[in-house]
This record gives sequence, C-alpha cells and structure tokens, in this order.
Amino acid sequence: MEVIKIDAEKATIKFTLDDLLNLNQALNEICHGLRVPNFELKIGVSKEEAKRLLMAVQTLLDEMESSTQDSQSS
Repeated sequence: MEVIKIDAEKATIKFTLDDLLNLNQALNEICHGLRVPNFELKIGVSKEEAKRLLMAVQTLLDEMESSTQDSQSS
C-alpha cells in the first residue's frame, strides 16, 4: 500500500493485489464469518456499510482480474 495524497475528506491510496485480497478477506470475515455482538460499536461502522465496502473491494478485484486476463490474451 502506498499513500498518494491525503486531505481532510479523503485519501488517495495505491493498493497491491495482495493488499486488496487481504482487505477483502478481513471484510468478508467480519461481515459473514464472525458473529460480532454490538457490531457498529466494536467495528466502528454499520454492518451494511462494511458490506458496501466489501462489495467495492470485490468489484476492484474483479476489474483487476479482468484486466490481467485481457493483457494476457493480447
């Protein structure tokens, strides 16, 4: 992971494939694998927000896989 830019409202970060896979696994575990009592209090976001982030990471991974397949077939 490489931080590109930080300002008050957002950050621009470059993730490696391994970084995204690790983030995906952690989010998947807290959303679907573990029972977390008081989820929002302990995790810091609602379960729905965590699932939205998980879906966004999964979309990025799918796009990276598609990009890899496209470059290999060229």
